[in-house]
Amino acid sequence: MIMPRPIKRYAFINAKLKTRLSLVLGEDFFDGLMKSQNIGEAMLLLKETSFAQVEAVYSQTGDLKMSELELMRSEINLYREIHHLVDRDLQEFVNALVMQYEVENFKNIMRLWFDRWIRNRDISTSTGYILREALLIPYDKDAVIASGEDLSLFDSLKNTPFLKIIKKNIDEIRNSQSLFSLESDLDMLFYENLIDQCRTLTDRDSSIVMRLVGVEIDLENMTRLIRFKLFYHFTPQQMQNYIISGGHRLKPDTLLNLYTSSNDSELLPALLGAGYEGVSALTNQSQTDIYKRMELMESILEEILKREVKKLLLGDPFSIGIMMSYFIIKKHDIHRLVSILNGINYGLPEDRMKSGL
Repeated sequence: MIMPRPIKRYAFINAKLKTRLSLVLGEDFFDGLMKSQNIGEAMLLLKETSFAQVEAVYSQTGDLKMSELELMRSEINLYREIHHLVDRDLQEFVNALVMQYEVENFKNIMRLWFDRWIRNRDISTSTGYILREALLIPYDKDAVIASGEDLSLFDSLKNTPFLKIIKKNIDEIRNSQSLFSLESDLDMLFYENLIDQCRTLTDRDSSIVMRLVGVEIDLENMTRLIRFKLFYHFTPQQMQNYIISGGHRLKPDTLLNLYTSSNDSELLPALLGAGYEGVSALTNQSQTDIYKRMELMESILEEILKREVKKLLLGDPFSIGIMMSYFIIKKHDIHRLVSILNGINYGLPEDRMKSGL
């Protein structure tokens, strides 16, 4: 009997991923990790987990940044493994997800370039913390860092999607002495490419992915809006320049209306809307301190994403939902792990680490 296409496509990969999901580190592990007295003790807790290689690198080097680089490599390898397991139609979509690491690595490269040529700082001890191996876009990372003149920088990035963004932002970088606009445009490049690839999927898979990606964009835009409004005091026009298109619930005109509102309490109800009544109850926690309000809002936004992922895990087992859920869970676990390890390394108290997750 010939299996229907969705079953043929997802039966094996989703069974494999569900097995891995059963091994994902839970809340108890992260709570225990935060109680570690020092970074060495924390690393020992990782030794018997899927992050054992991180402990091995730290044991060999004593360098936390090298361990973080190993975390990025392990996550990229996860995507590469999935890439080999899926059919050709899905491989380009997986590549679009890998693009986030290409973008993050390029940001790190440009930060080194910025420190060397704009701030005139010595970067000799920092150049080992970038990925030099090829991901999706071939270019010479060291040539970029070494390019003191604009033309040589442009030449080092020819035939890459980064060249257009660098040319657009180079004057702003020099005038503002900041990479803010460049990094924002790089984030937009990732999301635009991801949305384009979503549209190449089957209608069924595209609907699932577009909703989830849209929720992530909503969360990113809401976080940006809150930061712009409460910390940077951007004008509405400035804010609009840094908003990512493609949100599920929050469209650009809605975000503009929220941004120009004088009442911060209107922000979350607009995001929550129907379907998040349980989460809405969290908004009753009154906070007057600006930083506490920020923490509360971000924790609510994170809860929304968790609920969307849970829906996918409980949904159709022969769709792209399981794969997307696994990617998101692993990405957020790695983010938490990096935050906790850095918190322990800097001697932050447990409650401070929790507020930063």
